Order: sequence, then C-alpha cells, then structure tokens
Amino acid sequence: SALVDQLMSISEAEAGTLKLNYELCHVRKVLSEVVDVYEFVAQEKEIRIDISEGDFIWNFDRKRVKQAIGNLLDNAIKFSAAGSSIQISVTKEADQLKIWVKDQGVGIADSDLDRIWDRLFRGDKSRSTQGLGLGLSIVKSIAIAHRGRVEAHSGMQGMIFVMILPQS
Repeated sequence: SALVDQLMSISEAEAGTLKLNYELCHVRKVLSEVVDVYEFVAQEKEIRIDISEGDFIWNFDRKRVKQAIGNLLDNAIKFSAAGSSIQISVTKEADQLKIWVKDQGVGIADSDLDRIWDRLFRGDKSRSTQGLGLGLSIVKSIAIAHRGRVEAHSGMQGMIFVMILPQS
C-alpha cells in the first residue's frame, strides 16, 4: 500500500492536483526535524550530518517538504561511505528558497543524471542497495507541486541536490 500511495502522490503532483497545506515554517527547524529522524542511521555508519547556520521563514507544505528532504537525506546516507559527512544548507536568492543536500557518496554516472527523476529508475551503482527507485521521483513531484524544481549535480566526490521553492 505504501508503494501505491507513493505512486499516487507522484501522479497527483504531475497532474497538478496534489493538495498542499501551506504554512509559514522556520526552515532550519524543519531540516533539524528531518535530521533527527535519520541521525541514528547516520551514526551507525559514522556519517556526520551538518546543517548550515542561518534560518529563513518560508511558506510551504511542511509535511511534503520534510518528505522530500528526508528522501534526499536517506539517499545521501545510503550511498556515502562510513566516516564521511553530509552537508545541508539553505540559501535565499530573490524570491527562491534553495535547500542543498551535499554528500560524499559514490555519485551518479553522467549518463544517468537525466533519468534519476524517472519512476522506478535505479542506476547501476544503486542496484544492490535497498529501495524502490521512487525517492527522487517523489522529491521532484513535491518540488513541482510547490511550483519549484529540483536539480542534481555530480561533484568530484558525491552528489549535490538542490530543491528550489519559489515564494508563494
């Protein structure tokens, strides 16, 4: 049933019918709540999660944004080596909020970057890792439902994901 619920959420977001419950949120507090959920798993792998200083108040669906950032953080932990770190930061540029999740993991092949947002897609490096291949699709659908977008950049070491939300 969880799989069906996730697929329905993606479909609703893509169709523009996903219901969002907007509220003014302290972004840092929302990010801290997500980190609290994943802290134990990160500690088991000796991965440090750092949230940058600073805070903004932004209008978005708290539950959905937490779900999206949780998916990004979950992936970052799954694909990062023991002893590495994950950086979460927030910037504001004009009328856009940008939430950055940067890991030191295995990265994504350039040939797969365009496909990672597709439902059920799993790149070669992720095939042995537990998951359904829906996490990034959900992230993208939540960003789109907020009239925003999400980007992925493969770095020298690891990945950088940016969720961009416009002012509503």
